[in-house]
Amino acid sequence: MSNSFLTKSIIVVFSIFLIMAPFIVGCGTEDEPIENVTEPLSPDDFSAAYDSARLDNIYFLTDEQAEELADFHGNYLDLVNLQQLSVEQASLLAEFKGKGLDLSALDTISADVADELAKSRAYRLYLNGLKNISPAVAAELADFGGYEIFLNGLTTLGEEQAASLAGYDGKSIYLNGLKSVNDDEAQALSQSQAMYLTLDRLENASDQQIIMLSQFSGQGLSLNGLGKLTDAQAQALASFGGTELFLNGIEQINTAQAEAFSNFGGEQLYLVGLKSLTEKQAENLAEFKGELFVDNLDSESMALLEKYRDSQPR
Repeated sequence: MSNSFLTKSIIVVFSIFLIMAPFIVGCGTEDEPIENVTEPLSPDDFSAAYDSARLDNIYFLTDEQAEELADFHGNYLDLVNLQQLSVEQASLLAEFKGKGLDLSALDTISADVADELAKSRAYRLYLNGLKNISPAVAAELADFGGYEIFLNGLTTLGEEQAASLAGYDGKSIYLNGLKSVNDDEAQALSQSQAMYLTLDRLENASDQQIIMLSQFSGQGLSLNGLGKLTDAQAQALASFGGTELFLNGIEQINTAQAEAFSNFGGEQLYLVGLKSLTEKQAENLAEFKGELFVDNLDSESMALLEKYRDSQPR
């Protein structure tokens, strides 16, 4: 190999390295979360985040920035990394009139902050970072006048908190962080004034607790976290007086449970997790008069169900 060829090769490789170096050095850093942020963005950085809708760059706020965000041009005010919120800032953000206000990085709020957030003019309020709330906070949040409230981070509740949240009378309350409830909490939640009660991570529930929750008087009850049912639980759920029942975590039912669900008086029954049916189970379930969602049934079970559904008078 000649010296001139080697020299040219080195020059070419070095040139390529100089061109690519900025990209290599910067690779993987642009979208990484900012660590150790302890203060609000500078005015210029805040304006850039606001104008580009990169609100996830906002970790702390000044009152002036909160006031400006109240007029944000998007449908959703997604402050998903906001770490702190004062009462004054909560009051200002509550003026946002879009579809949703997301403050899911907050892991605790005071009753005064909750009071201001309950006045939010957004349709939906997301507080999924809260792990637990005091009775006072629950009482304030129950006054939220919007369409839906999301409290999916709550892992514990308490009877008083459950009773207060039951007073929320919007469309839907989401409590998808609760894996279990006690009898008092179940009884309190059954009195919810919302149209939809969603407890999709509830895994362990006694017959009595399911009986209580089935007494919810709203339109839709969602218990997609339940993986199996007792006959008593199926009977109780089938007696739910609303129009929509969501049980998409159930993979198997027995003949008695299929018969119980055939008597559900609602319009839509969701058993999307159901894998298979015997002929008798299909015959029983086919008697349900409403719309049945069983998307994951095997082909043989689906054929049986359709055969018996087709033979039912509608």
